[in-house]
Amino acid sequence: LDAHDHIVGVVDYDSDPLPWIAMEYMDGGHLGDRSGEMTLPQALWTATTVTKGVRHAHGKGVAHLDLKPANILFRTIGDGWDVPKVADWGLSKHLLDHSNSVEGLSPQYAAPEQFDDEYGATDDITDIYQLGAVFYELFTGEPPFDGKPFKVIRKIQDESPTPPSHLVDVPEEVDDDVPNRLDDILLTALAKQKDNRYEDIIYFRDDLEALFDSVVGELGWTTTGGGDTGEDDADDAGGDAGSTKHSGPDHDNDDTSSNEAFPAYERIEPTEIEPGQEVRYLVKTVHQNTTSAPYEGTLTVSEVDKGVDTEDNGIIV
Repeated sequence: LDAHDHIVGVVDYDSDPLPWIAMEYMDGGHLGDRSGEMTLPQALWTATTVTKGVRHAHGKGVAHLDLKPANILFRTIGDGWDVPKVADWGLSKHLLDHSNSVEGLSPQYAAPEQFDDEYGATDDITDIYQLGAVFYELFTGEPPFDGKPFKVIRKIQDESPTPPSHLVDVPEEVDDDVPNRLDDILLTALAKQKDNRYEDIIYFRDDLEALFDSVVGELGWTTTGGGDTGEDDADDAGGDAGSTKHSGPDHDNDDTSSNEAFPAYERIEPTEIEPGQEVRYLVKTVHQNTTSAPYEGTLTVSEVDKGVDTEDNGIIV
């Protein structure tokens, strides 16, 4: 399960002298420490990469069922965006075996079916709701519903959350439809009835990734394709990534890690870039089969040592 760039890895474990487990060191804190503080592009990239980790688990037949900000940890990456990884999978089997139990849950991020079986059984679609709640807080700085636990449970079952666009600062440079698209994505994930949510997490990921591409494009950044982290998408290329559909073509596997040695280059074709022009960019690197988060910065096209092909003015990253 942990053989994925966005799931916290298990280093070793044993039962002697007492049961113990050693896990990957995550030095960047958890998502709850950063909620509401990221730029819109970074928040979209972070949400997209988290969905990739959870989808990997779903492909193995495992639903997390306790997704919350404290269970999404960060690994710092130099000057780039810190990499999020999903942790604490210990509750998943417990809840699958005891679907009516709410023991150990954080109500603010729990789905309606985790409190009332009239909404159906807990399964991978429950994870989609929980991610919707986590990402709502990521973008707005607060959960969809807050208060004392019993009041939160009642709100989850009876009320609709405030559209996140009412709480998010969106850059003036982006299109007016970006807030509405963000609302559609998060509120689809947060639908009370399971049939009204995304029917597979991959469609949730596709919509987040498409919105990321739109936002960074409107901000004038040159990207390598929507914050790709090396775990996507040889078999997903035909997916409908532009709308908040609940269903679409089948996607068999989005865990196609790169096997290239560092550095791995991917060409971005020139777009009216002139020699000497300063451009904004996002880049990724691949090292020992692990792909970095995008790095932000600016460079001048003539600076060959910064990865610019001056022959045709195309940027190579």
